[in-house]
Amino acid sequence: MVNSEALNNISNTLKCNIEDIKNIEYLKVGLTNSSFKFCVLDKAYVYRQPGKNTNIFINRKSEVYSEKIAKELGLDKTIIHIDESGWKLSKYLDCVLLDPYDINDQKRAMKLIKKLHNANIVSKYDFDYLKETERFIKIFKQDKIVDFSKHLETHKQVKRINKLLDSLGYTKVLCHNDFWSYNILKEKSNKLTLIDWEYSGNAYPACDVAYYVSSLDFSIDDYLSLAKLYEGHTLTDKETKYYLYSLAIVMWYWYVWALYKEANGK
Repeated sequence: MVNSEALNNISNTLKCNIEDIKNIEYLKVGLTNSSFKFCVLDKAYVYRQPGKNTNIFINRKSEVYSEKIAKELGLDKTIIHIDESGWKLSKYLDCVLLDPYDINDQKRAMKLIKKLHNANIVSKYDFDYLKETERFIKIFKQDKIVDFSKHLETHKQVKRINKLLDSLGYTKVLCHNDFWSYNILKEKSNKLTLIDWEYSGNAYPACDVAYYVSSLDFSIDDYLSLAKLYEGHTLTDKETKYYLYSLAIVMWYWYVWALYKEANGK
């Protein structure tokens, strides 16, 4: 059942009557929020309701800022309105799933994310993978929801890797930080749209390339081939370190994130 607040938000934003909101259909993809598709006067939309306690690990002000940039750059033209409280209203796109293993889709995806990185936008908001990871670790300790003691040695190793990554001298710019195939909408024309900017903030661009493979059956060689595709040339030794260090930092954050989500019933 859709709550009245959501219906009022839709009505006020689209300047329609609540009775005009038809064909509500819940969407299953997503571990952070709940979303549903609906129609108003034969036009389709998607409404996103923020999940419980998402304010703990998501900076909604950063998301609102990044969505504005994404719209200006033509990366996400679906957005109609996004509120700092977390709800969002978007146009519905008739799209197919991106095939993350297909070389042509990989090329399109790397071109898409490189457009963001090449804009060299520095947000007011950072997404520091190590600090965000340690935020969860602090919650584990305070709330006693996860026994993290068996992971402490790995975390120490990741902290050392993070120092090595910082020492390479790369510049942090606005990144998406949730760059997986379900957030890359592929229209039948092959045009791509990048949605869901909740984790966006300043980070190393390699982190977006790393996250692309996070849920895929990729070997290290496959991943470095993708990095080569992104860079447009054979990787130097420094670039290889840059991508491998970034992979470790990104994977560790999302592993700890998953521990948190699992402890909360996901």
